[in-house]
Amino acid sequence: GTNTSGISLSAPVGASLVFRGRDFLHSRRCCLPEGELSTVLLLHYVQRNFPEFECRTLVNVTAASASELLVHDCARVPAPALPSDSEQLTDAQWRSEGGTEPARGV
Repeated sequence: GTNTSGISLSAPVGASLVFRGRDFLHSRRCCLPEGELSTVLLLHYVQRNFPEFECRTLVNVTAASASELLVHDCARVPAPALPSDSEQLTDAQWRSEGGTEPARGV
């Protein structure tokens, strides 16, 4: 589940933090003091078997409150079949089947 306890982490300039963002509710302070700048590099890793969803946002014209105004209709998208270690696919073949990484074993 998501960790919602009040753990506060910070890193000195030039350092980094690595954590599982789906497991920890996280945020950044809103604003830097006047005259300060910040550059943030975010790297995301998604496991190959991570489920994909296709969503569309609908407007609920019969909503009784603002919180019910938008409805998100999502459906899970089937993942493409992964090649076995014995199959040899070229990068072009792998990408044509929905892969985004270079083909394995080629």
